[in-house]
Amino acid sequence: MSMQPQYPGHGAPGPGPYGPPQGNYPPPGPPPGGPWHGHVPPGGPRPDARRTRLITIAVIVAVVVIGAAGGVWFWTSGGDGGSAGADTPAAQDYEAAVESVGAAEVAWQVPQGVAPKTIGVDDHWVTGEHLVRRLPGRVVAYDMKTGKQAWEVPVGKVDDSRCPSSQEHSKLRVALLVATGDGTSSLCEKLVVVDIGTGKEVVAADLPPVKGGQVRVTDVPVVFGEAVVVPSQAGVRVLDINTGAVRSTPSPDAACQSRSVGLFGDLLLAHAVCGNAGNQLRAFDANLKSVWEWATPKGKDGKPLPVLDVVSADPLVVELGHFGHETQLMRVDPASGRTVPISAYVRGKYMSACDGWSLGYCDRARVAGNKVIVMTPPTQVNPDTKDASPGMRSTEFRNELVAFDLDTGKEAWRTGMVAGRALSLVPVTDGGVVAYQPANPNGSKGLVLSVDPGTGKLAPLMAIGPKAHADDKLNKHVRTFGFGADNHQAVWRDGLFVMFKTTHRAASQGDPDTVAFALPR
Repeated sequence: MSMQPQYPGHGAPGPGPYGPPQGNYPPPGPPPGGPWHGHVPPGGPRPDARRTRLITIAVIVAVVVIGAAGGVWFWTSGGDGGSAGADTPAAQDYEAAVESVGAAEVAWQVPQGVAPKTIGVDDHWVTGEHLVRRLPGRVVAYDMKTGKQAWEVPVGKVDDSRCPSSQEHSKLRVALLVATGDGTSSLCEKLVVVDIGTGKEVVAADLPPVKGGQVRVTDVPVVFGEAVVVPSQAGVRVLDINTGAVRSTPSPDAACQSRSVGLFGDLLLAHAVCGNAGNQLRAFDANLKSVWEWATPKGKDGKPLPVLDVVSADPLVVELGHFGHETQLMRVDPASGRTVPISAYVRGKYMSACDGWSLGYCDRARVAGNKVIVMTPPTQVNPDTKDASPGMRSTEFRNELVAFDLDTGKEAWRTGMVAGRALSLVPVTDGGVVAYQPANPNGSKGLVLSVDPGTGKLAPLMAIGPKAHADDKLNKHVRTFGFGADNHQAVWRDGLFVMFKTTHRAASQGDPDTVAFALPR
């Protein structure tokens, strides 16, 4: 046998404890190969965020685009402070949102702690009470209502946090891989399980050695029931979540090796590489017994396509292929093998739905209402072009959301390209489809919107208020485009919008890191 979760289901976001019920969600641009070149996340495949946990920073003279692979922030120096073009449709939508739902301000914020270098800090979990984050050398829980630190558990070294964690929890237990070497290798040698309900370490254990199957920083573990499943190039190790005891290791004679895994509800999915037999996507139940297998189709070169990632398990929606090349998005019936390809999903027209690090890393796509919703890449609009808004003085970027029907593969709706507006999908915990419109230098301001999966209609959930936009220290937060990569992540939960950096730098210690916005009661 050899096998992240998605934020659950779909439907309208509901009311919560953080506010009232809301809603019915200049110079040339980046150089070739930069953030939006081709059918890949901004910046291409995530630039070794998990492979080395080091982030490359690209600075462009007047328009600065940071990082990447899915997340960027837009900043234009000079100008009039954001008042130009304030009558754009996006700016008008913001003003209407303030009138209808109110303006949110910072409910709480947490400064960045110690970071010895540039390092990725994207692993996190949301519980009933806390936002829990894996930070350099520690796991920390913050109260979702106040931002106060609830507890902290030391894990690994402060200067070496390159190994990944499970993206889900099982009865509030999470698995963290830890490096024990000198920081120069890409290996993870140890497993630590933490109870994020109590803030206590459950167990620490060495990963069993497997010939040709060392666990690397790209091998993301999964917690499933009472087991921790750790993938590698040789297959998976299975350890007991409470004791660290080894349940199984991959056989060197196995015909297939499951090299990436992901948890989707009650199913564990695995991408298995089977030599000349090609690639398979396999499903396992809670007892790690096989439920179904699906062999991937062949690509243009006649070779079976690898499973890049899984967007959804029910219905099953997968992305096949390799980063930097043409990929295929399709619905699959694993019982019959029938597929419904999304033929219009081609390189350059849409942002890659998934990151491909572990099954389920698909922050730029959602499946809802029998549709798959994807993002188009940002289009640069300069003030002197025909698409510029009246009075526009600064370069801006625009994009839209597009949905495809999973029964036909045909386009179902578009939100439309709107002056002053870019849209990013936001992870949610309550089953909705939510998007964020970042602030830009032409008068658009931060706006959280619900998305009707049936029609693509947008409705305001929260308008980020003027104080946050006037605070230079929050500039990167309110202007963030694209979540779930090496720049920022976000969570919408019960009327609370939390944004946090996923890259820490020594120079940014003390700067705002985790910031929560809420409407006044």
